[in-house]
Amino acid sequence: MTAYLSFWWRKIKRHRVAIVFIVVLVVAIALIFAEVRVYGAGFTGKTLWDWLGLLASLAIPVVVAFGTLWFTTQQGRVSDAANERQHETELQIATDNQREAALQSYIDKISELLLEKDLREPQPEDEVRTIARVRTLTVLPRLDKVRKRSVLQFLHESGLIEKGKSIIDLNGADLSEANLEGANLYQANLSGADLSFVRLEGTDLSGADLSGADLQEASLAGANLEGADLSEANLEGANLWKANLEGANLEGANLSETNVTKEQLKTAKSFEKATTPESSRRLGRASVLWVDDEPENNVYMRNALTVLGIHFTISISTEDALEKLCIKKYDVIISDMGRPPDLHAGYTLLEQLPELNRTTPFIIAAYQGSLPQNKEEARKKGAYGSTGLDQEVFKMVESAVKGSTTMK
Repeated sequence: MTAYLSFWWRKIKRHRVAIVFIVVLVVAIALIFAEVRVYGAGFTGKTLWDWLGLLASLAIPVVVAFGTLWFTTQQGRVSDAANERQHETELQIATDNQREAALQSYIDKISELLLEKDLREPQPEDEVRTIARVRTLTVLPRLDKVRKRSVLQFLHESGLIEKGKSIIDLNGADLSEANLEGANLYQANLSGADLSFVRLEGTDLSGADLSGADLQEASLAGANLEGADLSEANLEGANLWKANLEGANLEGANLSETNVTKEQLKTAKSFEKATTPESSRRLGRASVLWVDDEPENNVYMRNALTVLGIHFTISISTEDALEKLCIKKYDVIISDMGRPPDLHAGYTLLEQLPELNRTTPFIIAAYQGSLPQNKEEARKKGAYGSTGLDQEVFKMVESAVKGSTTMK
């Protein structure tokens, strides 16, 4: 009942002006009829026009009252909107002032460490370096995209993030969404930094260390990455239009969903094990046969690989697997080792692979598959690899689908 009344009260508040007008109009009409009914003799001979005139006379103050109420309500709304805009403006100004104060305080503190504490001189594990890194990692999330640029330029121009002799480690630093368009970051050490959604159009990153950096959705159009180290960097969805990749190290980099061209990759120093747009598409079309008499043991790993778009076919015996392998070509075959009564069922299947899948990468995923002697034996028998670790299975499947010929 309370909820019902609350609902109607909200409806009344929303349309209170119209409701007031209707109520006043109804009351006026009711009073006219009441007066006619009670004092009917005094209105003998009145025509319809007389009644309409009387009603119009009574309606004038009602209309005036309604107009006044409507105007007051509108003025209140305008005033509320103006107050809200003013509050937002004041809040933005206060936030901007706080960011500027944080930036100036940071620069002052680092300058003090440079001038008074010989920040450039300490050993790698020195407390002064640790303080400088902590201050840097702390201030960056509090800044906007323009002030993040100011911090990076200050560090670069002060020689604190120079490749090979970096003083402040930016691994894990939040530089996301920063505007670094056209900046000079020659030989800067940005290894492991968060550079996702950053604007780097026309930026000079030649010789820079970007290994392991997160450059997801970053805009690198026209950027100079000549000789840069981008190994293991995440460039998923990045814009690499006309980026200079000559001599760049892209080994193990994630280039999926990028617009990098084959011509650009040809100029790179290396892109071995990199996830290129083409290999990414292959992953999305890959089919894997997983042979295990207890398939519930590898549900987690199958789900993880399914996210990449890989399709799985499950088999619980060597005989069933061989039937499937005779009628369909698979991109990868995964098998456990022992399936009763055969303790080496994995090798049995490998040795009996039909012609259709004779060259398909074969991975042994077994409890003791990571032991060095078992890895070596598997390779001698022609397997792509052997492991007992889920993360290694993931890497092997990904590598095999991309076309690598061997896996250590």
